[in-house]
Amino acid sequence: MPTPEDLQALTAAFTIVFIAELGDKTQLLIVAFAAKIGFARTAITLVLGSILVSGVSAFLGGALQDVLPQRTIQIAAAVLLIGFGLFLLFRGSEEEEEEVKEVRAAGWFRPVAAATTVFVLAEIADKTMLATLALAAGTGRPLPVWAGASAGLIAANVIAIALVGAFIARISDRMRDVGVAVIFIVSGVILLLWS
Repeated sequence: MPTPEDLQALTAAFTIVFIAELGDKTQLLIVAFAAKIGFARTAITLVLGSILVSGVSAFLGGALQDVLPQRTIQIAAAVLLIGFGLFLLFRGSEEEEEEVKEVRAAGWFRPVAAATTVFVLAEIADKTMLATLALAAGTGRPLPVWAGASAGLIAANVIAIALVGAFIARISDRMRDVGVAVIFIVSGVILLLWS
């Protein structure tokens, strides 16, 4: 049975992470994933990525920062984002058609695993991760903080997908790829500038 302190920690984590995620680079990534791999795969990515990132933050975040410098993690994530964006921007239409066939044929695992990896890397050392880390350390209640932070990430990103989803469905595949590429490149550049 949760105690009042557990509920306070959960509520605080949800509120802080939800607000911190609004307009964040990973929210842009989730919208880009929805355009690229579809809503259902993106929803799985969002849930898995949120649970992983919040879990790492609540239980192992301090150890990760001791092993790898924050700057190294941010640079690696930025390079991945920019590289993927450039790939999308400069590939040919034949490659695009082949990729669409491959994504449809790949089922669920490959697209979700790739998107979840990028999402987790983009979230590492982000303000939502640091807020979760600080809340878990400050309250001494990692489980409710983990649950609240995960729910906050998921809620903020579902709202973004819902708001942008109707627009995305009406544009051509090439325009969608260009938009997604720009989001990835800009997110990577911002991450590099802030690292």
